[in-house]
Amino acid sequence: MPTKILIVAANPWDSKRLGLDEEYREIKNIWQQSKQREQFVLEYAPAAREAELRQALLDFEPNIIHFSGHGELNGLFFMDDNGNSQLISKPALASLFALFSSQIRCVVLNACYSEEQALSIAEKIEHVIGMNKAIGDLAAIKFATGFYQALFSGRDIAFAHEFARNTLDLANIPEKDTPVLIVRQQSSSQAVKNYLSDYQYDVLVHIAGNEKAWAEILIQHLQKHLNQRFPHGLNLHLQTDINADFETSATSLLLLSPAYSANYAKSLDSITPTLKQQRLFLAEYQPVERPQTLNGLLSYCFWQNDPTQGLRSFSPADHDYNLQLENLAQDIEKRLKALYQQQQLKITHAQVKATFSSNQSSASYNDSVVFVNVSAEDRLLAQQVQQSLGKNGIASTLPIDQSLNPPPADIRRDIEINLLNCDAVLVIYGASSPLWVKEQLLLCHRWQRKREEPLKIIALHHEQYETNARLPDILLPNLQVFYCPPDCIDDYLVRFIEALK
Repeated sequence: MPTKILIVAANPWDSKRLGLDEEYREIKNIWQQSKQREQFVLEYAPAAREAELRQALLDFEPNIIHFSGHGELNGLFFMDDNGNSQLISKPALASLFALFSSQIRCVVLNACYSEEQALSIAEKIEHVIGMNKAIGDLAAIKFATGFYQALFSGRDIAFAHEFARNTLDLANIPEKDTPVLIVRQQSSSQAVKNYLSDYQYDVLVHIAGNEKAWAEILIQHLQKHLNQRFPHGLNLHLQTDINADFETSATSLLLLSPAYSANYAKSLDSITPTLKQQRLFLAEYQPVERPQTLNGLLSYCFWQNDPTQGLRSFSPADHDYNLQLENLAQDIEKRLKALYQQQQLKITHAQVKATFSSNQSSASYNDSVVFVNVSAEDRLLAQQVQQSLGKNGIASTLPIDQSLNPPPADIRRDIEINLLNCDAVLVIYGASSPLWVKEQLLLCHRWQRKREEPLKIIALHHEQYETNARLPDILLPNLQVFYCPPDCIDDYLVRFIEALK
């Protein structure tokens, strides 16, 4: 069904004259020239009285309401029966639109000082645009032109709002910060269920309080990029509290700006190195001197020093804005999926332990011997794995220590003996090269033919999120891959041991 747009204009006789008819003509011309005009229906209500607004809401059933006229902090001005000003209060407007919240997706209040009304209406309507101060006639018309130009091209509300602000910028009208988009916050009953149940939020977006409007737009667009990767959604939460607890969130995005650094730099000193390396991201909204605590983090820049326009923050209309968002979403996806795997391993670990304790006879797998194959670069890691296997009653052997400079023939013979006589192989893939790993896996497969019984399991311990190394291009019938961040060895070994049965 097409999107219905109701344009309401009110310019009482006792008020300053505004170019409301011109504003409507511009919107209508853009609609007529749009290739997607069949997807929109316009209805115009000039010289509107509050009774006509109510009737239009009932009869036309609009999805978007655009008000053009005068406003003040306490409400908007319609016309009375004599054509003079009639103030409709902020609570009355909010209550009226709330009755139609199931059909109205957006309200645009193109009137002076309408941000207060927008905030009240946004308690029930998803998107509301208001003006945070007086706005000139030319700016109001240009903003409406840019907004509907983007909307009639198939863009969403947030993009259209930013596009309209950029239209003011391009026209050298110094009022681009006057229009404010307010996005309704979900209640707890409407909130998306966490992807990671171990944390309060999947993504905590931490900002300075005076940058909330820009951050809300960023969250909207980031959510869309993440929804392509997580069909059931993620729980993103915006927070301005100086004492934010990043430990309670799976990942956190810090929106850096001069105001953020000035207000929150000291509170960031408590961030642990592990948390910083694995679960924090930075987005720079403006040029800023980064607090030393945040050095070394993945960072995404949403501003540039343009030779023609100087320093400026990206808007959603910029290609680089969407490129940075895509990269950010991709990296958040990697971290969340790594954490999800750790969470699942913990669940498996608990389940297997419960099984072991209830059925002691299942310990017959303890006769197995595991060959932990490792290159010289990862020998310390292999020793850690060997110790964990020993805690679970599993015998294991390592290859000859190459730091002792054994003859090459002894190295080859040692590997052959292990591949012939051990029950399973676990290849460590940390700092070693993909070529070495591929060679070891092919050796496992080749020596299978010479064994009396096949290997119970060929496994690959792969520290994907520590080294960002790619898996070798190889697929074996008996190969299992265990992604293992450094602090999760005991968890994944439970699954490996289970495969030995």
